[in-house]
Amino acid sequence: MLFNHFFPATILVLVLVASKPQPSVGWGSAGHRLVGHLADSLLSDGNATSFLQEILGNETLMDVANWADTVTKSEPWSMPLHFINVQSCSSDSCVFVPSRDCPNDMCVSGAVNNYTSRTLNRLDSTSAYDDLRFLVHFLGDIHQPLHCAKDSDKGGNTIKPVHYDVTDQGSEFSLHQIWDFGIIENVMSEEFNGDVASYGGYLLSLLQTDFEDEVEGWKCDVIGEKQCSEKWGQESVDMAMEYSYLDASGNFIHDEYTVEEEYVASSRKVIEKRLAQGGVRLANIIESIVEKQS
Repeated sequence: MLFNHFFPATILVLVLVASKPQPSVGWGSAGHRLVGHLADSLLSDGNATSFLQEILGNETLMDVANWADTVTKSEPWSMPLHFINVQSCSSDSCVFVPSRDCPNDMCVSGAVNNYTSRTLNRLDSTSAYDDLRFLVHFLGDIHQPLHCAKDSDKGGNTIKPVHYDVTDQGSEFSLHQIWDFGIIENVMSEEFNGDVASYGGYLLSLLQTDFEDEVEGWKCDVIGEKQCSEKWGQESVDMAMEYSYLDASGNFIHDEYTVEEEYVASSRKVIEKRLAQGGVRLANIIESIVEKQS
């Protein structure tokens, strides 16, 4: 399904968006910018640079990474495209079933595939700018574990309050928000002077060290098909179940949880790997699109 973001939303979609609790969208601003920054840094090919300049002008992938979050009110049909809510999860099993959890491709895995195809095929030259901006953002969203998680708690949005001090932002959040921005903002503030580029440089260094043997395996060989985006969605589900939902003792997190140092340490490793994967995969998609168009 190729859904155009300028196409009028149906009454059914509007009713669902208005009546059901919806998760917050993102990684937070910094997380999306980090994914964009990584992809910008990895795209050194002249053809890819020209392709991006043709569509984005003087903007970078990092610059446009958060745009999709700014239009959820004016384009309410786009809200379901930021996440996957997996039905029928048990305590030890949670499997993303696209036909059940992503009807009509209206979820983040469907959105990644759709906007990859739209950017590849230039189905609507007048919307190429928005298509690419959606792609950049949704590629980030699909790598946030709690954006692809249990429907019963809306990806951790209803698990609150969770107690965790976030620099300049407070100390009570939902579990979802801890993963969206809480841990990222604290690491960036405490270790990188609040600078996205500096944190991004550190993540780039991990691609040559901790993740060196894994990077090639992260890439997608079938650009514009569903296999990759659905696989990436399940990766996030698995990480949410193994890490996001469990405290340092391996117990499921509930309301009034106070975040432990051990939880932050293990979560940070997962978050940084997912940010790195998002950047690598975004760059790979763009390189593949450019290659197919040349």
